[in-house]
Amino acid sequence: RVIQYEILDILEFTSDRKRMSIVISDSQSGKIFLLSKGADEAILPLAYCGQQIKTFVDAVDKYAQLGLRTLCLGWRELSLEEYLEWSRLFKEANSALVDREWKVAEVCQKLEHTLDILGISAIEDRLQVLPLL
Repeated sequence: RVIQYEILDILEFTSDRKRMSIVISDSQSGKIFLLSKGADEAILPLAYCGQQIKTFVDAVDKYAQLGLRTLCLGWRELSLEEYLEWSRLFKEANSALVDREWKVAEVCQKLEHTLDILGISAIEDRLQVLPLL
């Protein structure tokens, strides 16, 4: 079975939010999902209440000690009603003439919560480890 997804919205990365997300729809089932990636300090606090994140925190610490750059991944399913209401607010914020970046970030926060943390990735970032010239 081939699963096809449609990207509904992209919540862009900003240095303030330290994360980015996309909203996708499963074309087969019609289910809507939020997928998020970002810095551990931006993603781990968004874990749903009760999710044990100690393993993820330990992994981030271990990778950091090795000098690796980490990226946390999380997701959650959205109801159609929640998505439609949020989408309306997101469009309004994106078309604001004043304080657009702040308004967009505020609306993004309304969707980016109670994530199911999927895992942590770690890479060597040569740009971060190069000595200053």
